[in-house]
Amino acid sequence: LLVVANELGCISHTLQAIEVARYRELEIAGIVLNQHRPDDDESCTSNQAEIARWTDVPIVATVKWGDHELDLSKLGPWLPG
Repeated sequence: LLVVANELGCISHTLQAIEVARYRELEIAGIVLNQHRPDDDESCTSNQAEIARWTDVPIVATVKWGDHELDLSKLGPWLPG
């Protein structure tokens, strides 16, 4: 599971992390976009679509500032028994 700060620059960071993981033969179950600050920058609205456009790793969740629960049901077989 790759957790990415949903902010300016996260597209590049995400693609680099995926490339390194694949080089090291690590599987990535999915991406979680995490808004770790209360304020949005303009990129927060387009990051998810751009990441989805550039990679085949699914975005399984988006965590907004102040969220207290996370639905990871999209992970299916990756979830522990």
